[in-house]
Amino acid sequence: MNWIKKVFNKILQNSSNTTKQKQFGYLISGILCCVLGWSIYKNGFIWDIKQIVLSSLILLNLGVALILPKVFFPILYVWFIIGEVLGQISSFVILGILYYLIFSPITILMRIFNKKTIYEAGWIDKKEDIDYESP
Repeated sequence: MNWIKKVFNKILQNSSNTTKQKQFGYLISGILCCVLGWSIYKNGFIWDIKQIVLSSLILLNLGVALILPKVFFPILYVWFIIGEVLGQISSFVILGILYYLIFSPITILMRIFNKKTIYEAGWIDKKEDIDYESP
């Protein structure tokens, strides 16, 4: 259970960093800009209520990120926890899939063709005698 404390301490340290908080604010602003761009692409530049709200949210978010980035601390903390959990799960799943997609077919093919492994561990027997006393 000590590793859980280490992970939470690392997450707390990272989410307390004001540079990371600003970067997170910029990330949210970038995502909102993409949503606004998609709305403009689909509906045209008509300034309906959706586009006005998105534009004001972008400006508000950028202002908060520049002036008071500590506001993003709780959201960033939860974001890092979710990222850590997903990272643990996905790495386990990806390694399992790679194992079964790469090593299992190789093993099956080697058993089908009765191939022995090229390398066999063990001592190598030498036949020649070495005279240690002669110069």
